[in-house]
Amino acid sequence: LNCLLDPWFIFGGLGVPAMGVRGVAVATTLIQALGAAYITRRAARTGLLRVGSVRELLPRPRIFLAIARQGLPATVNFVTVGLGMFVITAFVSRHGQAAVAAYGIGTRVEQIMLMPTIGLNVAVLSIVAQNAGGGRFDRIHEVLRTALRYGGWLMGAGTALVFALAPWFMDGFSDDPAVIAVGTHYLRIAAFILYAYVILFVSTAALQGVKRPMFAIWIGLFRQIAAPLAIFTLLSDGFGLGLSGIWWGIFSITWFSAGIATVYARHKLAAAEALYGKTRH
Repeated sequence: LNCLLDPWFIFGGLGVPAMGVRGVAVATTLIQALGAAYITRRAARTGLLRVGSVRELLPRPRIFLAIARQGLPATVNFVTVGLGMFVITAFVSRHGQAAVAAYGIGTRVEQIMLMPTIGLNVAVLSIVAQNAGGGRFDRIHEVLRTALRYGGWLMGAGTALVFALAPWFMDGFSDDPAVIAVGTHYLRIAAFILYAYVILFVSTAALQGVKRPMFAIWIGLFRQIAAPLAIFTLLSDGFGLGLSGIWWGIFSITWFSAGIATVYARHKLAAAEALYGKTRH
């Protein structure tokens, strides 16, 4: 729908006036409304939205509190991601507009490559939560192994693709040689970070599935704010590596965070298994 409506509303045609950048906003609003209507219709067909009495519409504090305990940490984690982008962009901006443009394009390419990890994240969270409730930690371990294996295959291909086609990706967004050169350098480093994100996201999702959501906040604050402020300053300014220091700083912070997430997740899953009982076969 974006591929269809965005250019149509931007340039106009078939009775629709040309709206320029405003057309993107209109298209986005329309697409979100269509998506919400579709999901609501599908949910209604399951019968889950039927209400037998007015009393069922009254909020239940205990349930709302349980949802908030799981949902608020995830929300705060998204906030740390936004703050992290601000921190990184602040450091990158010291090296000129071309660097900022190159980083912006590079992150978009990364996000496209990481889209499959969203599916892995949702799957791990859902299946781990279900099996934790049933005490089936054998299945939880199988889910983690499977998700990390699939993620490895997907991101292995993504790494090869990004590394090999980095100049082509940049050339598709900009014709500025400086932007292309800086972006290519960034992408060829970022290509080897992709699997670290898989490890990090899968571990965090598994912890949320066993009701240990606070880790997402702490690792987010470390990875997005505390570590970049220290590492970027050290590598970029202290060691005089400039932009390369920032790119390698992102590489080292992400992989270090993935290592922390793996160790912590294993520890908490073992504790949860001991709490909820031995694995049933």
